[in-house]
Amino acid sequence: MTSQAADAPALTPAVGDDPASTPAVGDDPGEPPAAGLYVHVPFCRHRCGYCDFAVTTAHDPEQRAAYVDAVRRRLDDLAAGGLAAMAATTGFGSVFVGGGTPSRLAGEQLAALLDAVRAAVPVAGDAEVSVEANPEDVDASLAQALAGAGVTRVSLGVQSFDGDVLALLDRRHDPEDVPGAVAALRGAGIEQINVDLIYGTPGETEASWRHTVAAALGLQPDHVSGYALTLSPGTPYWRAVTLGQQPAPDDDVAAERMDALAEQLAAAGYERYEVSNWARPGARCRHNLATWRGGDYLGVGPGAHSHWQEKPTIGPTEKTPVNRPTTTAAAGTRSARPSGWQLPGCWPTTASGCACRRRGWP
Repeated sequence: MTSQAADAPALTPAVGDDPASTPAVGDDPGEPPAAGLYVHVPFCRHRCGYCDFAVTTAHDPEQRAAYVDAVRRRLDDLAAGGLAAMAATTGFGSVFVGGGTPSRLAGEQLAALLDAVRAAVPVAGDAEVSVEANPEDVDASLAQALAGAGVTRVSLGVQSFDGDVLALLDRRHDPEDVPGAVAALRGAGIEQINVDLIYGTPGETEASWRHTVAAALGLQPDHVSGYALTLSPGTPYWRAVTLGQQPAPDDDVAAERMDALAEQLAAAGYERYEVSNWARPGARCRHNLATWRGGDYLGVGPGAHSHWQEKPTIGPTEKTPVNRPTTTAAAGTRSARPSGWQLPGCWPTTASGCACRRRGWP
């Protein structure tokens, strides 16, 4: 979805001086989080203008099937190397399938991918299993396949309920696609649904943004993520801004949008447990918490990276079925950065760098 790593963000959400505005990271900061597993699926219907993730739009059914097999072999290699041994006692507490757009895979392919995960590494019986999806991909068939594969949480790349804003963001779904996707997931028995939103898009008004938040709340999601639009070097959006064809995001406007989001979500009973994430009681994302609290997370796929035994882990360059060399990491997140990187104003900071995740990260 989904979810852009650049040298500097257009806006880094700051935590206010008021202690009540400071997000809490986990109920017990002293409790070691269970290890998380991230699997990257690089396939997209098209590349959104602001996106700089490791994705490809050049794929066909055979390539997608070959990629699932490559993930299986990579997981087997990691398991054979003993990297997953730390989680052997209790198992991985979370599995997050992100992208890209995982919902570009067929339901049976996503099921095969999760079967491969469980066959290769220990996954806790009560693990949180999340999959990212775009609203236009979700129907009753896919929702049933996800539920049958043991998915407990789906993160929908909604971004906005304003059609004009979606067009500016280069998204391909309509606002009307979202309620049907949510209904299909609820009908299939998916336990938790997250709605991803982007604020600060040039041309977005305060009224439009408040409508987007209200429409999202009307669907009663368990979790809401809100991210500022980021201007990432090398993207089509960045080139358009550089050429004077489009305006850049305004940091002050984005800050106002974030405040409005926080206000509406708090009034609806959602707790802010991270800079960009809100949840109903009991619906915090475990994978987020493992990342923010400096826990271990292991990942597979192009553009992924890990934090394992307090060390960032970057894997070798590999040839994948996407037909281009990619850096595959052993990663709970989606864009490899050197250890010690820090975004201005981020919170909190760990020994290995800033804990913030950019737009679209889990």
